[in-house]
Amino acid sequence: MVWGLNRQSDKQIIASLSESKVRLLLIEFRSNSIHLIQSYQTSYDSPESLQQECRQWFRATKVKGLDCRWLLSRKLYQTLNIKPPKMSASELDEGIKWLIKDQIDQSLDDILASHYYPHTQPQEPEKLTAVVTEKQLIENLIDITRESALQLVCIDIDELAAAHTFAALLKEEDQATGKIMGFIDQDRQGLIYNFYVDHSLAFTRHIKGRYFPTENQSEFSLESDDFQQQQDQFLLETQRTLDYCVSQVFRQPVNSLLLDGSKTRNNDLVKALEQVTELPVNRIDLSTNNEISDDDKTSTEQPTQLHMSLAEAGIVFAQTTKQLPSVNFYQKQYQPKPLEFGFKFASAIATVFFLAFIGYGLIQLKQQKILEQQLSHNQKELDKVQGALQKPQKTHKKKKNVLSLEQQVVRKQNELIASQQLLSQVANKRPTQITSYSEILWALSEQKTDSLWLTRITLYPDSISLSGQTTKPKSIPDFISSMAIDDVLSSQFEDFQIERNETDLRVVNFIMNNGHYQH
Repeated sequence: MVWGLNRQSDKQIIASLSESKVRLLLIEFRSNSIHLIQSYQTSYDSPESLQQECRQWFRATKVKGLDCRWLLSRKLYQTLNIKPPKMSASELDEGIKWLIKDQIDQSLDDILASHYYPHTQPQEPEKLTAVVTEKQLIENLIDITRESALQLVCIDIDELAAAHTFAALLKEEDQATGKIMGFIDQDRQGLIYNFYVDHSLAFTRHIKGRYFPTENQSEFSLESDDFQQQQDQFLLETQRTLDYCVSQVFRQPVNSLLLDGSKTRNNDLVKALEQVTELPVNRIDLSTNNEISDDDKTSTEQPTQLHMSLAEAGIVFAQTTKQLPSVNFYQKQYQPKPLEFGFKFASAIATVFFLAFIGYGLIQLKQQKILEQQLSHNQKELDKVQGALQKPQKTHKKKKNVLSLEQQVVRKQNELIASQQLLSQVANKRPTQITSYSEILWALSEQKTDSLWLTRITLYPDSISLSGQTTKPKSIPDFISSMAIDDVLSSQFEDFQIERNETDLRVVNFIMNNGHYQH
């Protein structure tokens, strides 16, 4: 259910407590707007069962850290009209106990007292209304809230809370200064008549055993089951109350009447009330989206969405409405005390800081020693590993040298075999004729082999020698084959050598010796 415009979001808990039931409401309050998210109602018969029921619902709903506001029904507190004592505001609640001690049954040590100033007429002396409740009850509510990790805001009373709803929701013309507004409500004991002037409570009357007339089965006990008779009794009590207020309390007419729409859904009753009292009757219904009335519930546990009463809404609206009379039993003696900064506090903080600094230094020194010992141990382990690693490295180096020698031997063997094969082509027979030097050079110039070149031609007294290189060992057999088919170069050389170039392994060197020529 939503009223007003949705603006700044603020989730909180409303806990409404009567003498035997508790209503727990999770709401989201925005600017002049309340959205009921989840609700729960159950009965209790002892402080322990109340604590258990609340704790289970708070845990299941996961409301840790939210604000919590408690609302007490009339049966849980007592109001007494007294003359205000002459004492300071800070001493007033304690002084009230001594003024009312003869009017209450409990010991002064077992009660908590608070107060509010009701609206008074100019011709009347100032009044004060004392509000008294059991101290143990308040302490139980505080314990329940704190155990559930909620932020307790207030413990208010039902008698004043509804006024905040009227201030927040009624039209401006209904809020004119000096207007008297009557609100008719009921609880388990009977009818309640509250009269407000400028939304400030001025007079209240509780008539036990009289209720709103209803055609359905109700949890309240009525003297008669006849609806017409119930209505007549209700109208009679209302008229009597109005007559008393006009003649004895206000000495001026009441301007309008208000009803809680969730408790009075009968339009015929509203019309009859308007005819009898000759006053406008407004019905405020905060539960228009909920078709099930609270009065129709018979189960002790309520999984169905509950109606939110005007008083429950009022304790929420109190955050934004103008200052109205209020009571908060979450008194200063129970609230967490703020830290006071003085010389003793500063000395204590300095001492704690100094001890913490020394402790931190000792911890760091101890950790440093542990790390140094661990580093020394790791260094020894590293030396062992390095010593063990040097032996395989030496063995590997020796094996590498042996492999290098073996590769050189294999290469030399291959070169020797190639030389022998090539030599077999040029050394099969000696030359049949002596060729001049110029003819040999001319013949060599005609030879064209890919990637092969001559680097030196050496002349001896009786022979000629050729030296050359190639990047393709395959070119040497091609060069020899080309010489073998040449008439001049065929069988000219008797010796042939081939080897890999030591400075550049990609190059192969070759030498052809004992070539015959004529001077």
